[in-house]
Amino acid sequence: MIESLFKKINTLAHRLTITSRRVFCLIFMGIFTFLTACENFPALQPQYQPQAQSFAMRYKKYSPSGESLDDSFIDEGLQLLFPAIPGGIFGNPSSTVLDYIEVKEHSFTLSLPANINEIAQPFASDELTVSPKNLEIVRVETFHSVPNGPIGKGAFKNTESGNLLILVYFSKSAKITGELSNNGDVYVHDISIKRPGWHWIEISREDSAFILKKYEGSDNAIELALFVQNILNL
Repeated sequence: MIESLFKKINTLAHRLTITSRRVFCLIFMGIFTFLTACENFPALQPQYQPQAQSFAMRYKKYSPSGESLDDSFIDEGLQLLFPAIPGGIFGNPSSTVLDYIEVKEHSFTLSLPANINEIAQPFASDELTVSPKNLEIVRVETFHSVPNGPIGKGAFKNTESGNLLILVYFSKSAKITGELSNNGDVYVHDISIKRPGWHWIEISREDSAFILKKYEGSDNAIELALFVQNILNL
């Protein structure tokens, strides 16, 4: 396209006076710069549009100390609550509930909404290095309850390693590194995310620190652990 344009421009240039040619050259150089930039400029990437996503898994009850409890009976009225923690891997949940499920057969499907970009907030930390700076995230928090009973804590778990998992939405591919202290514990972040969307982050214990990395295992090895004070409450 540019070569044919050159030929037409040269033909026209021979017909111009010297003064006109100078003006024409200035105009031409602007056009040429623009066309060259257009040819070399990379195609704009469309903004990521998340879709509704679901995760099927089982749940299992544990004592506060982590001991497995009896699963031989049906849990009538057991409710699972999944509020959002916008803008943080750690922090307090918001009033936004991502999913609410009543279960009794030891399995369930967690359904996450498509409008997660409207819930996500910028991830900012003075202690961690975050790239890109405009990254937005949402973490899924976990609770459980029964009618007229107390609210209990839950956590996603890797059944093969015993490590805890957290489910986080990333608005962009991202890298989070550095150390964060929380309630006397040290959390070393070494998180590398290659594409936007929902990702599992595994927390493993090494020496005196907890290490956060992207989970690379199978979804089939993930369960929801429910920590209960009294098995009779369920």
